[in-house]
Amino acid sequence: MAVGGIAWRPKCRAVLHLCCRRSAFSTSAALLDDICRILSDHRAPHHDLAAALRPFAPALTPGVAEGVLKRCRHLPSPVHRFFLWSAAIPGFRHSPAAHLALVHALGAARQFPLLWSLLSELRDAGRGSDVARPETFWLLFRFYARARLPDDAVRAFRRMPDFGIQPGLEDFHHLLSSLCRNGLVAAAQSFFDQSKSLFNVNHKTFSILINGWGDGGGPKEALRLFDEMLQRRCSVDVAAYNSLILALCRGGELDEAHVRLQEMQKTHRLKPDAGTYAAFVRAACKANDVHAAVGVLDRIRRYNLVPNVFTYNCIIRLLCGKEMVDEAYELLDEMIERGAKPDAWSYNSILAIHCRLHEVNKSLRLLERMDKDACPPDRHTYNMLLKMLIGVGRVDRAMEVWDGMQRRGFYPVASSYAVMIHGLCKKKGKVEEACRYFEMMVDEGIPPYLSTCEMLRDKLFEIGLREQVGHGQSLIIMIEGGTGYACRSTRMSIPELFRCPISLELFADPVTLSTGQTYDRASIEKWLGYGNSTCPVTMQRLHDKSLVPNHTLRHLIEQWFLTASIHGDGSVLMDPINSMDISLSELKRNLRLPSSTLTTKLETLRIIEVLSSESSIRQASLVQAGFFQLLLHVLFQAPVAHNDEVTELALDGVLNLLPSADLESLNMLRRESNLTQLVFLLDQNNVKIKTALCHLLDTIATCSATQELCLMLGRRQRVLQVLVSLLQHKSDAQASEAAVRAVCSLCSSEANRATAIREGAVDGLIAYLHPRSRNRSAARALATLELLLGLEIGKRKMNRNPDAIVTLVKMVFRVPSDQGGSEHAVGSLLLVCCDSAKVRREAIDAGVLTKLLLLLQSQSSAQAKAKARALLKMLIPVIKNQVL
Repeated sequence: MAVGGIAWRPKCRAVLHLCCRRSAFSTSAALLDDICRILSDHRAPHHDLAAALRPFAPALTPGVAEGVLKRCRHLPSPVHRFFLWSAAIPGFRHSPAAHLALVHALGAARQFPLLWSLLSELRDAGRGSDVARPETFWLLFRFYARARLPDDAVRAFRRMPDFGIQPGLEDFHHLLSSLCRNGLVAAAQSFFDQSKSLFNVNHKTFSILINGWGDGGGPKEALRLFDEMLQRRCSVDVAAYNSLILALCRGGELDEAHVRLQEMQKTHRLKPDAGTYAAFVRAACKANDVHAAVGVLDRIRRYNLVPNVFTYNCIIRLLCGKEMVDEAYELLDEMIERGAKPDAWSYNSILAIHCRLHEVNKSLRLLERMDKDACPPDRHTYNMLLKMLIGVGRVDRAMEVWDGMQRRGFYPVASSYAVMIHGLCKKKGKVEEACRYFEMMVDEGIPPYLSTCEMLRDKLFEIGLREQVGHGQSLIIMIEGGTGYACRSTRMSIPELFRCPISLELFADPVTLSTGQTYDRASIEKWLGYGNSTCPVTMQRLHDKSLVPNHTLRHLIEQWFLTASIHGDGSVLMDPINSMDISLSELKRNLRLPSSTLTTKLETLRIIEVLSSESSIRQASLVQAGFFQLLLHVLFQAPVAHNDEVTELALDGVLNLLPSADLESLNMLRRESNLTQLVFLLDQNNVKIKTALCHLLDTIATCSATQELCLMLGRRQRVLQVLVSLLQHKSDAQASEAAVRAVCSLCSSEANRATAIREGAVDGLIAYLHPRSRNRSAARALATLELLLGLEIGKRKMNRNPDAIVTLVKMVFRVPSDQGGSEHAVGSLLLVCCDSAKVRREAIDAGVLTKLLLLLQSQSSAQAKAKARALLKMLIPVIKNQVL
């Protein structure tokens, strides 16, 4: 049977298909395809993957296994299970490249505990040499850096000796390079400062860091490192100067870059190469200055130098941006003539112009030219071309291009399938073709985007397939549940909160380590049984290996079982909430569509607010369905007129979902337009909105994944002005409490403190700490005040405030000692008293001596008493003078 000429296979098609293809095992390609399809169909933890793979065991070779691991790297759990299954086949041994492919798959999915467990198992089984190689740790460095976990990358470097590898200079370089390329140059610099005495660092070491500071906008740090390299008498070559000049150009220090160019030639007698001038080309391109870029290129030509491909690409991109296509083609011809082989980006910049202007023939001729020039197209090439062809109605040409992909050695990825499916869904009468591409995508084991599933499903509902039975209904099930990635309106996966970080399966017996991380008892006992003495998630050394049952989590899971029904595919059917037929897809559609009325949006947001406040399970389900990002879009991106009630409800939903959300989503506020919208909302005369935004700012400032955003907020004067005004909000205690937490969190970053002081943070905190005020966050406020007084500008602001000293003195013993309030109050007094005799006399008049003597006799911390003794020592001469 078929719907629209499309034959739909059931979920077990791979097992049935196997019976018909035994003769095809003679070809490695057919075997590879079959195994990849099996892995795609057996993704869930409860699937019996071993039984499905058993018929393939006799024909499996190390080469095929390696191909499976590489092709299915987007399916980390099935790939890991396939690796273990194949390794257990008698006489079978994985190749070194297969081990690296598995490390790549697990690392890219951030399954670091599983990866460390694998390394430990192989080492203890005497097969550590298969995977414990420098290349393995280089991959770990890269993926930890991509995950913004620099401390874990450093710990991985330090654990290399545990696996029989003594780190060398090349390993040191790989770690520094991984950190710098992912914007973690400060962490790289810190580790370099700690470890440079252990390695024979050279000009390459310094060049890596100089490049990192160049990318991170730190030309002064780059200059300091270069000078340190000269002081160490490292050999200075052209590459080192190129790194410095590039860093200066990226930081906008063009004059200094020219000075260093002259120094390079005259002082060190070094001859600049094409890479030296490339830095100036990139600076001109960044400034959108065609004349300057071409001028530097002419200079390169005069010196008979050949620029690299990246330099040419910068100029081609600039020319295409100004629609100077003929000049871009001339530059492309010059690249080939001079031996600088163009890459895909060289052609993609020109192709983007042709696609934007809907120039079909020119686009296809450019694709043919790529074939002629032996430059393989990449996914961006195909995606641009396919989108344009479908958009202008040339579906036939789009399919021709698609069919030519494999001939050119390119295998479509999720984005390529999405372009085809989305484009075909928008064309009348092409839904069947879209379904065919969707089935191909699932068969290849490529997880579809949620938006792709929703679009195709809605299109099928629109043409009436929902009402049909048989294969049409099977198609709906495949889209909504069978892929494992698309959710039906009320279907959710088992929350990540309830999965063990090691086994990735539902907790059976949750226990907690001393680090606070929870694991399933069987998994963590196996981990510790291998001799590991660290926490799998945090990699902290365990001084206490006792396991404490997590009764709270067990209770949550039990409650969840009472309100959810587990399906055979690992998904969950949530019960109707308040007996209402609520469709999550409908809620999302109401918020996304610009045509939705204000009343519809308000009703939708009220439902989301209720759902998100019910339980952690509901929160995790809503986050998994994409509501956290959608609410952020409503608040900061949606082009609608401001409405206080919409903003309040959306903020309530965001704050409710914060504990379960991936906080990296908040980095969308780094866009200038979104950040401007946040400032606009803070400026509204609505205390409830301001209070909610304070809670959001507190989260941003305390999350490691949003530290760059925290610095951007700290540079926004208006943000700090509003927060400081809320500190003194006498009529709403909740607003002032939220504001003090936001200010304290923002000031935890040293770069934000000077701006905070200039905008009145010192006076605001003093007003908040006024003895007649109720202040539950006094300890945090005092700790922040002590940080701000570490700057001279902070001391000057404090000295000008007539209530400051009296307030600080009264704070000693007013805040419970276990919160550290007294320690910070005394610390602040110590900082301001050390520079001013007048302040010391004022503190004595306010009664500080009695407070200090009582503190020394109390149960306060050793740090508090040490500060009290230092302050007393400073005040004794003043007391003697007063007596005399």
